[in-house]
Amino acid sequence: MNVRRVSAAAVGVTAGLAVLAGVWVATAGRHGDGSDSPAVIRLRDHPAFDTSDYRSSTFSLAVADINRDGLDDILIGAHSDNPFLLTSTGAGLKDESRHLFPEPRNDDRHAYTLADFDNDARLDLIIACGGSGGVGEGWPNLLFRNVTGRDGLRFEPQPITASLGLPAGRSRSFIPFASADGAAVDLYYTALRRDGFSNLVFRNSGGAGSQPFTADPGHFLSRTLNDAGRGALADLDGDGGTDYLVVEGDKLKIYWHRDAGARPAVITSAARMALLADFNNDALLDIFVGRESPRAMADEATFGSDGLLFTIRRAAGSEQRTLSFRSASDTLLFKVRQSQPATGKGLPAREHIFLGQGGAHPRKRNFQVSRQQAQGTPAAFAAPGMYIWYTAPDDTWHLHWAFPERLDLFAGHVRGSGLAEVSRQNFQRGSAPAVSDQIFLNEGGGHFAQLPELQAPHVASTHGATAADFNGDGWLDVLAARHQPGGGNLAPFLLTNTGGTAFTQALLPIREQDRLHSADQVAHGFIDADDLPDAVITNGYGQISGNGEPRVLINATEGAGGSLLVSLQGTRSNAFAVGAALSLYGGSRLLGYRVVGLNTNTSQDTLWQHFGLGDLTGPYRLVVDWPDGTSSEHILAEPGRHAVVQPP
Repeated sequence: MNVRRVSAAAVGVTAGLAVLAGVWVATAGRHGDGSDSPAVIRLRDHPAFDTSDYRSSTFSLAVADINRDGLDDILIGAHSDNPFLLTSTGAGLKDESRHLFPEPRNDDRHAYTLADFDNDARLDLIIACGGSGGVGEGWPNLLFRNVTGRDGLRFEPQPITASLGLPAGRSRSFIPFASADGAAVDLYYTALRRDGFSNLVFRNSGGAGSQPFTADPGHFLSRTLNDAGRGALADLDGDGGTDYLVVEGDKLKIYWHRDAGARPAVITSAARMALLADFNNDALLDIFVGRESPRAMADEATFGSDGLLFTIRRAAGSEQRTLSFRSASDTLLFKVRQSQPATGKGLPAREHIFLGQGGAHPRKRNFQVSRQQAQGTPAAFAAPGMYIWYTAPDDTWHLHWAFPERLDLFAGHVRGSGLAEVSRQNFQRGSAPAVSDQIFLNEGGGHFAQLPELQAPHVASTHGATAADFNGDGWLDVLAARHQPGGGNLAPFLLTNTGGTAFTQALLPIREQDRLHSADQVAHGFIDADDLPDAVITNGYGQISGNGEPRVLINATEGAGGSLLVSLQGTRSNAFAVGAALSLYGGSRLLGYRVVGLNTNTSQDTLWQHFGLGDLTGPYRLVVDWPDGTSSEHILAEPGRHAVVQPP
């Protein structure tokens, strides 16, 4: 195996990353023994799901069995709007969003996290709200108790203390993890850096109907980090302690339990997201890293027939740019964002936007403007800001930008129909370095070996990913989504694992409605009843690209291997056994290793633990290391779904 070894106990950024030309094509067969080739993974859009009804600016995604019917449901967390809650009926998806927020809300909401906080075997909900871009007082976090019963799906809002509310914190997510005794689910609050606020561990004191969490500021992870909330808590070096894999800024780091208070190990740079999974079936958690090319200081404008994205950046040279185009629409819809390099300064007012010859200002930065309202060329561009006008003789719309002092960015989305004949003047050109996504295999003791680069380099951001055995061959695959910041989506891609250390890449078809949006979260679960992992991708990252439409992908792989699904029920451990480790054996051979609740941050995978079996027949031996420190063995006679209860 051609690998490059990285000692995670040493501090430093991996350097000299080799790039393979083209796609790395592997030849290992099913189960890595060369017996035969794995089934080709086929994912198709859900035929009964109208995605146009669920446009949103997303930040969060969870796939889990919320209503306790054995099928996974979908919770899509919108950024500043109500979420979508879609329950699976087996044949389709039912909109039950009203059970969370009957009335509209516009809090600055981030990750929606599902976990059982009161040990009643129902998934409760906590929502990380926050400090409004690092300015203002913000909104407190929200906690809901799941009281679903015979009368149907229902959530009750819970009182929340000031120590957990943290309205001015720049929250990103709450990551659930097992308490020290395994009996409850604690929370790890993650946040971007802001003066006076830090990441915090919250201990769960138990109890139903009340807010059970108290802050633990003395924990080694209660510290100030620039944390995007895309990390994972797990034992990564086998010492029995919980380590933290985190994307801090653009560095992927591990904060070791054994080195509380010490500097972290830096695994790689240019990281956007990471997930943990045992790719080579050795009972050690490996790392997939989705990486982001550093942004070039360049202007961007990406067009489709029904809209455009623009990102105009301050740069040396000309500070005035112009973009012109034609549209069949009489009225265009604008969604404009302006930002400054320092937080705490406030956003430029709408008075920096000028319409038509008269220079009228819209009432806000999201607005509609007609040809009549935008009629006439401005006499001058003396005042800094964004100018929008329409000229009737040539039936052309024009956008012009002149930067105010301290403003570093104009970005936005324009919606219309029949957009064509695009021209640009004074656009700043630049180039960004290419990066490749990475996989690091865990060699134990805090040491990782990097596999060769997985694919041709890209100048984009691999923003979300999930690991699942989509073709049932016994090896965990990766489904990931990627976009170009300010430039729209690229096609989602699959890395098919064909032997634990070898992967092949395939692109999924990209939908036309996704081209001008930004892929965000990816998660998997079991939305229909065939026991093959399905997936969800959201496409509304941030606020520039508008409200993207989610994709629900049903697994239609032909000739997939058998599947075994396990649902754990803790008795002395927490009800869903969050933190439990499962090892499945066929004879003496390890067929797969899973950890419950492993990748639960801004996206969240199903709590069903799925093992692809290929052509191997039972019986199978399942070893469960429960969160309370006990172990048990269970003989599972055949594939299918199995509920495993912790022995008394």
